[in-house]
Amino acid sequence: MLRDRVTKVCDSFMGSRFDVPNLGEQLFEQLNRLRFEITEARELLKLTKAELRDYMIKINGDCTNEVPSRLEVMHNHIIKEKSIYTVINMLKLREANYIGFLWAPVAIHDAVYRAMQPFTGVQFEAFENKSPDIQPPTYFKMNDVIAPLQLITNTYGVPSY
Repeated sequence: MLRDRVTKVCDSFMGSRFDVPNLGEQLFEQLNRLRFEITEARELLKLTKAELRDYMIKINGDCTNEVPSRLEVMHNHIIKEKSIYTVINMLKLREANYIGFLWAPVAIHDAVYRAMQPFTGVQFEAFENKSPDIQPPTYFKMNDVIAPLQLITNTYGVPSY
């Protein structure tokens, strides 16, 4: 009776019908075997997650305390090393010396000079640009009025004309 109703519904929607063989005991055995395999896979997944969490806590440290983790320290170290090598790659080789050029406002000349003092073999000389070919970058001293606008510019960049 139920089979006839389902058949009529399938026929009215032009659906395909397939005969399912009666497997009896074999079907239940296959279902039980599949349930057992799924249960084993879930247990293995739980065990793997627990071992991975323990391993990450071992490497990273417990995140509940205020001490930075080893991964965070290594990440910061790699960022510093990358920035150092990026700056070193920008230096120019002249004879046996490396020369680097930078733009800085005249007002912070002394601060730049003091920052370079601890390094041996570093010489800092102010160079006044008199060449019309070299255009210095635009510099605006930050104040409370232009700080939000500068933040937007830093976020989205300077448009090209």
